Amino acid sequence: MKHIVLPVVMLFMAISACQSQQNKQKAAPAAKEAAKPVYEEISLEEFKVKMKEPGVVILDVRTPEETADGKVEGAMELNFYDEDFAQKLARLDRKKTYLVYCHAGGRSTEVCQQMQSQGFQRVYNFKGGYSNWRKK
Repeated sequence: MKHIVLPVVMLFMAISACQSQQNKQKAAPAAKEAAKPVYEEISLEEFKVKMKEPGVVILDVRTPEETADGKVEGAMELNFYDEDFAQKLARLDRKKTYLVYCHAGGRSTEVCQQMQSQGFQRVYNFKGGYSNWRKK
């Protein structure tokens, strides 16, 4: 009987290890999918097209000093550096489409990531930001 127990235990451990490895391999693609951003980087040309779509909100996350030098017409201003920025962002309608920009793309990328974590589904980050807009 002792001679049978050890091989049975080893067989059970081997099967468990294989199943565990298979589960990890199946979970890996799902984890990669979850890590994909729900926002998309868009070019100036794509930004111009999308901003004409109905119901789109253009979100300028620069400071008032920066927007005083100009902004995209119709953009909603939401200063990234305001102490209540996160609360204001959380109050936005998650069902709408947002085109987010800052001066060059750094802050807007961060905002898009925050929006992603808050459940926003249609968010676009304007590559190059307002400095790119001025080149048009």
